[in-house]
Amino acid sequence: MVTHREREKQMFVFADTITPRYITCNLMLDYDTCAHADKFGNITISRVQMKGYTEMGNESTWNKSQFASYLNGAPLKMQDLMHFYVGDTVTAMQKNTINAKWG
Repeated sequence: MVTHREREKQMFVFADTITPRYITCNLMLDYDTCAHADKFGNITISRVQMKGYTEMGNESTWNKSQFASYLNGAPLKMQDLMHFYVGDTVTAMQKNTINAKWG
């Protein structure tokens, strides 16, 4: 996940995951949660762990040294909430509301 800083005209990675994936499509579910699918047929839902976020401040107070942590990792990590194997490459996902009609 990235944030854009208008003043510097740059994008900074503030959250990443420890699992490497070959993403074919991505879908934002809410502000902290996203669903992504890879070329091997896996769908994963991940959420940013906001633990320790208040001690770090907000995007405007972060500097480049906070993003240069061990092995170029981001300061916040994403936690996998759900993992599902489809068995085929997923090329598109769409957010919908389930509406059950009776009768």
